[in-house]
Parts: sequence; C-alpha cells; structure tokens
Amino acid sequence: MTDVVMMFCTLIFTMALITTFVCRKELQKGQSYTFLSILVCICVCAGCSLVSNYIEDSYIATGTLFIIQYATQLILFLAHNLLAALLAFYVMLVNGVALYSKKKWAALFLAPLIVAELLVITNPFTRFIFYYSDSKDYYRGPLAFVNYVVAGIYLIIAIYEMIKYRKVVTRETNIVLWFFFSFSFVGILIQLLIPDLKVELFAEAVSALGIMLTIEEERDLVDSSSKMYNRNAFVYDNRRLIETKQSYSVIVVTITNIRLFVNIMNYATMSDIVLNITMWLRHIERHVYLYRIATGNFALIYLDGDRMQAEKVVKRIRDRFEDGWDYKGTRLDFNVSIRLAMVPEDTASPMSLLDIAEDKGDTSLSGVTVSSAEEVKSIIMMGAIENAIRRAIKNDLFEVYYQPIWSVERSRFCTAEALLRLNDPLLGQIPPDQFIPIAERSGLIGDIGQIVFEKVCQFVARKDVRVLALDYIEINMSLYQLIVGNTPERFRQTLMKYHVQPSQINLEITETVGIDGRDTIVRAVEELRSVGFDFSLDDFGTGYANMSNLVALRFRNVKSDKGLLWDSSADEMSKSVLCSYITIIRGLGINVIQEGVETREQLDLVVAAGANYIQGFYFSRPVPGDSFISFIAKFNNSLNQ
Repeated sequence: MTDVVMMFCTLIFTMALITTFVCRKELQKGQSYTFLSILVCICVCAGCSLVSNYIEDSYIATGTLFIIQYATQLILFLAHNLLAALLAFYVMLVNGVALYSKKKWAALFLAPLIVAELLVITNPFTRFIFYYSDSKDYYRGPLAFVNYVVAGIYLIIAIYEMIKYRKVVTRETNIVLWFFFSFSFVGILIQLLIPDLKVELFAEAVSALGIMLTIEEERDLVDSSSKMYNRNAFVYDNRRLIETKQSYSVIVVTITNIRLFVNIMNYATMSDIVLNITMWLRHIERHVYLYRIATGNFALIYLDGDRMQAEKVVKRIRDRFEDGWDYKGTRLDFNVSIRLAMVPEDTASPMSLLDIAEDKGDTSLSGVTVSSAEEVKSIIMMGAIENAIRRAIKNDLFEVYYQPIWSVERSRFCTAEALLRLNDPLLGQIPPDQFIPIAERSGLIGDIGQIVFEKVCQFVARKDVRVLALDYIEINMSLYQLIVGNTPERFRQTLMKYHVQPSQINLEITETVGIDGRDTIVRAVEELRSVGFDFSLDDFGTGYANMSNLVALRFRNVKSDKGLLWDSSADEMSKSVLCSYITIIRGLGINVIQEGVETREQLDLVVAAGANYIQGFYFSRPVPGDSFISFIAKFNNSLNQ
C-alpha cells in the first residue's frame, strides 16, 4: 500500500498547489497557463496512478473495474507524455524562445508528442504500449520504450535551452529550473531502483512548489494597484525577447491629460475607467502583453515582427480613443500619444524601449497623435545619448575645451570659458546642445558639473597655465549645482586639492536660472560668493532677466547672447536693442562679454556700443587645453616682440 499512500499524498499536495496558484495569481501570460497545465498533469498522473494501483493491490479486476483500471492507465500515459512536453515548453517560455513560435517550429516541437500520444490512443487495438494478460497481469508492450524516448527528447530540449539561454534569465531562475530537473531525476532514479516506492510524481510536485514560489512569484513585476505587469516586467520581457533573437513590436499609449481626470474624479471612478481601458488594450489582439509603465502610460508588446500588422493595431487604438470612452453615459475625451517601435529594426535595446515607453509625449497636443518613425528614433537617440553620458562619467570620457576671451581695454586675452566636449566611442562626437539638456533631464548634470570644475582646477594649477597670467576661467554652472546644499563645500575641497584660489574661477549661471525661486538663487549665490567666487550672467537676452536681477545678484560680467548679435546684421531693430543693452549694462558698472563674434563688422559694432570683452570664432574656436596654452603663449610672445 506504500505506492497508494505516496500517490494520495502527491494528489492532495498538487491539488493544494493548483488552488493556491489560481487564487493568488491573475493569469496573464502563456507561461503561467503552461505552469498551471504542468500542475494539472501531475495531479492527473497522481490520480490515475492512485486509482490503478489501488485496484491492482485490492482486486483481480474484471468487468467495470478492469475498464476503469485500463482507462486510468491510458490517461496516465497520455498525461505523462504531455507532462514532458509541457516542461520543455515551459523552459522555452521562461527564457523567451517560445513566446511567439512559427508554425513550422511548433510542428517540429510537437511531432514526438503526437507520435507518443497516437501510440497510447491506439493501444487498445495494437497493444504496443501495454496490455493485460488473461489473468489480468500488467505487461509492457513492444513499443513502450517510445514513451521514454520521447520524454528523453524533451528533457534534452529543456536542458539545451537552459544552457544556451542561461544568461537571459536571472540566476535565481536558473537555479530553480536546474533544481526541478535534478530533483525530478532523483525521484525517477529512486523509483527505478525501488519500484514499490512511487516518488517520481511527488518529487516533481515538490519541485513545482519551488517554481511557484520563485519564477511564478511576480510580486516585483506586477503593479500592486492595477495587478498589471509593470515597467520592471517590461524591461525583463524585452531583454528575454531580444536575447533570443525575436522580432516583434512595442506600442506605447500615453494619456497625456490623465492628471486632469485624476484631479476631477474620485479614486474609485478613475480606477474603474483605467480598468476598462486596460481590459480593452489587453484583448486588442492575440499575442499581446500589456504593461503599466506609469499612471496613464501603457506599453504593449505585440509578438509580431511585421510592421504592417503592428500599424493596424496602432490604427485600432487610435480609432478607439478618437471615438471617446463612454463611462455611465458620460463621454470622456482623452489626449493620447501613440508610439510604435519595431524590434530589432528600430532598436535592439531594452533600455531604449523603456525610454520610448516612459516618454510623456507632447502634452500641448490635443486629440490622438501617432508619433512618426523619425520621432521614435529621436527618443531612442536621446536614450543612447544618456547612456553615453553615463559611460563618460564612469570612464572619464569628458574633455574640457577652452575658448579665449579678448579684453578690449587691455588688447590681450585675459580669460577664457571652459566648454565641455563628449566624444563617445559608440556615438562619436556629441554636441553640447544635445547632451546637456539630456543630462539635466536625467539628473546627471550635477555629476558633470563637478567633473568640469575639477578638470578646470587641475588645468589652472598647471605651471604652463599660471605663466599665461589669466585673470580667471569661466565655468558654466547648472541650476542643480546652484541649489544643492553641498556644492560650496565640494568646490572648496576641490580648490584645496589643487591649490587653486576661488578668484581664479568665475562661475556662469544662465539668465533663466533666476526666473523662479529668486530668493533661493540669491542665497545660493551669496553662499558661493562667501567662498570667494564671483559670477557672470550667461545668455543675456534669451530669457526674462531684468535690471533688478542684475543689481540683486551683483554680477561681475554679463554675457550678451550671440543670437541678438547675429540678427543685428539684417535687422536694425535687433541692432538697436543690442546696443541699448550693452550701453545700459556698462552704465551699471558691469562688464559685457559679447559672445558669438565672427566678423570684423560684428566686432566693430559691439566695441562701439561699449562691450569690453569679446568671445567668438573671430579670435578662436574652443580648443583643447594644450592647444589653448600654445595659442595664448604664441600671442603673448608676439606682443612682447
């Protein structure tokens, strides 16, 4: 009766697993359904073995009992063959290989199973798998070994997939899968050595518990409020699909005015509306996985690599939102941004896909808009540039160039502006007007600012720079650095490290810095001024600065923006405004540095207006440190001759 007891324990244990799994988990993926099928197969095998062994141990089966015993043996073989295939298929779902399978691949995979199942189904007529003698003794048929061969084939497939794609899944997943097969193999080995001890199915059930508690435990991958897959799941699934060379599409749907509805509706109503939207998106097409990236921001992985098919899905989404959403008789019109990216045609980077998914779209646009392929590529490029910035910070790839600034009164170069350059090994030279805004958006500008400050201090401390007798070096300072409390202390420590005086550094802040939170800015400037720094106002003429700000912040220099200068060559009004600006600022006793001077005519214009410092290509482009030193030294020598 040992085998009956073991099968009974396995049956009860597996039924408990099935109940727990179904109650705890909302089945959204084929992987979960496959795991549930594995549990059901183990349960069926245990139930059939229990009935068959009980009859065999208790009775000489005849009549109805024999029919039951024979039927349970047939079902046992059918379920056991299916179990082997399901296990291999589950492994391939976990690593992503089988998430979207072609018909040819499916036919090859199912061929061994179909052969084995046909042999079992026809067994009452052929007796190829098993049969009972006249005395009702059980015997294996001549082709019974086929079932073991088929099981071996699927075992080999599973092991091959686990080894080949071991880097696709997490270390924990790899350990659990290997444990499952190892523990199951031990159960099979024990049952072969001790036939009366039926532990194979029990070992598989215990191993399945490990899978349920780890691989199928998706707490970190599911949004707690909506029960939808979250951004972590989105990245993880994209990584699996990309690593296994899948072709598919990603569709992002962002409700850009979602905050408006959140503010005017109660939580229960808004949750109900979002649920209706998600349920519609989830069932828009077969082979679609839905993810909630943020509030009102959804991403769909559509397991079809055909752009035309993906565009049809996009059109259905656009048409649905253009029709409006009816909620209890009220029409809701959402502003929606839709983006489509093909993998690997447009990108093969999980993080680039996340950039597309997290992009908020243009909130100024009303109605439903579909981003063009160029706009999607622009988002991807922004993500690539952010990665380049991170590489540059980690690997010290930033380089500081210096552009000389000419003193009109002294007829020499007496200062320079430090300008950052990034030459990425993958993307090449990236202009500052591209990577600086991305650094500000991603929160990396603080790290960049400290890097620039340290490199400039290191440069100023050089002996061959000291002999140039420069007054100071201008360094651009971000708003982030200005308001972060530890900036003065970090700057002070860097100055001490290189034995540089604060007077050798002049900090530049842009005109738009002072628009909001003026009191905070004034306090930050004064704290840095107490360290010994002085300040320039950069890009004057592009924002909303006024004369009271100039006086309140006591700038040493005001840098006149190049745009107004360039416009003045063709527009008399711009010329008048420029000259008036310069005259007024100089009247306040503040130096004017005119940026962007490229021609003699421009130089004569701003000098006549009163600008006393000149910066631009007319004198020199920004150059690397060594080239800057050579340029200034050569010019100084020419003055001395």
